[in-house]
Amino acid sequence: MNHTKLLKAAVFAAAIALVPVTLTATAFAQPTSNDPRERAKHYYAEGRKNYDLGNFTKAVENFKKAYEELPDGAFLFNIAQAYRQLDDCKNALFFYKRFMSVKKDAPEATRKEVEGHIKSLEECVKNQETIRNRPPDGTEPPDGGGTGTGGTGTGGTGTGGTGTGGTGTGTGGTGTGGTGTGTGGTGTGATGTGTGTGDGRVADGGDNGNGDGDGDGDGDDGGEVVETTGQPKLLAAHANFGAAKVGAGSLEVPVQVAFAITAGYPIAISDKLVIDAGAGFGFTPVPWSSGAVDGSASMTNVFANVGATFGVAPKISVRGDLGAGLLFLGGLAMGNPFTEGGAATTGALSMPLVRFGLSGEYAISKNLAAALTPIAFSFSPSKDGMKEEISSLTRIEFTLGLGYRM
Repeated sequence: MNHTKLLKAAVFAAAIALVPVTLTATAFAQPTSNDPRERAKHYYAEGRKNYDLGNFTKAVENFKKAYEELPDGAFLFNIAQAYRQLDDCKNALFFYKRFMSVKKDAPEATRKEVEGHIKSLEECVKNQETIRNRPPDGTEPPDGGGTGTGGTGTGGTGTGGTGTGGTGTGTGGTGTGGTGTGTGGTGTGATGTGTGTGDGRVADGGDNGNGDGDGDGDGDDGGEVVETTGQPKLLAAHANFGAAKVGAGSLEVPVQVAFAITAGYPIAISDKLVIDAGAGFGFTPVPWSSGAVDGSASMTNVFANVGATFGVAPKISVRGDLGAGLLFLGGLAMGNPFTEGGAATTGALSMPLVRFGLSGEYAISKNLAAALTPIAFSFSPSKDGMKEEISSLTRIEFTLGLGYRM
């Protein structure tokens, strides 16, 4: 009998000992990737889960960690939402204001909603400061002895609404102090009730929010959190096709067709600025005529490229490209106008290349954008063996194209 009791006690103790280990492994799961975007995505998922479960303090911690990995303004909104659910008016007000400052391209409906929250929270902070700074009026004796006048309480404000739902309205009750020999205590009004419905939001690249909840007496059912904006994560590629004017000393070359392709790995510097580093390729045919001999040369660019895309409006951005690499001038048959004496070459002549381009982009969808490049300029110094009058080869391009991000 004693052995049985001892065995049961040992099993129970072992089970109790395993509980905190299991909870710790679950509660403190860390991201396995070193990619800041993947780590931010992990913390966002943890924050969203805790937000949905009503663990708003943990949600705040996770959303802050996500912002540390990837400074996306959507996380500031999520932090403010969670603080509002904790009735922490001061911190909620701070992060809503930071969101408005950082996310200047937020949709108009979102900005109006946040402005409404800010107005309500400013009043909430003011009321809390008034209550906090009010000196104590006195004490209340036991059993209601003595005489005195009760104080008047201040009703709190309930906050309702889910997603882009509005703020609920609260009605504060009036507290009544007891009767006694001293001065009556200060009563505290009841928390107002709030209800609100609204459309859930979705950040660019985020999940649709469901804005159909309603606030209860504590105003604790708040708006939907949002996911990060749709920045490119793996690839930013551009393909352009248009016309080019080639310059080669006194040689007259008519306007020719040209195309260029660039691709790179994107790095989000901020909500509006993305830098991508990669490579590029360009091609332009160069027909030539020298007396009775006609031919066609080719200018091929191969270069390392750095591009910077900056958003100036919700769907409009400007882009600059800077490249450095090699120009290959091929197709130089006997009698060509590029080399001394029109000597033929056994292969393409290679020379250094510097390229600069300026473009404007319009987002057709989340991944696709139309691009206009009014100017792209390439420069290469001439190579030994070329005619003395050709000090450099230049190319000015005007192209249209498409940009793709994923």
